[in-house]
Amino acid sequence: MDAITREQLQNELKEIHKKTGITILFVTHDIEEALKLGTKVLVMDHGEIQQYGTPKELLQNPATDFVKKLVEKQRRMCFLPEGQLKDCEYCGAACGAVAG
Repeated sequence: MDAITREQLQNELKEIHKKTGITILFVTHDIEEALKLGTKVLVMDHGEIQQYGTPKELLQNPATDFVKKLVEKQRRMCFLPEGQLKDCEYCGAACGAVAG
């Protein structure tokens, strides 16, 4: 689907979750989508669990090299050096942290 429709559907799904509080199991191969939509994210590689946690936990403390590589783009959006990435907060497509 096109990017506009996809974003609208993502926003609608988030709103449904917010209003109802129901558990939604959403399967995707797009880590950016998982980080945007998920309150918890399960990362698998070749059928094995690599990490389970909040988007913030995955970004701040990747448990394996696979997870670290998978979220590298989102981690770099904070424009922080490696030693300060734990200060990064990724919120969908933007960071709340400011390089200092």
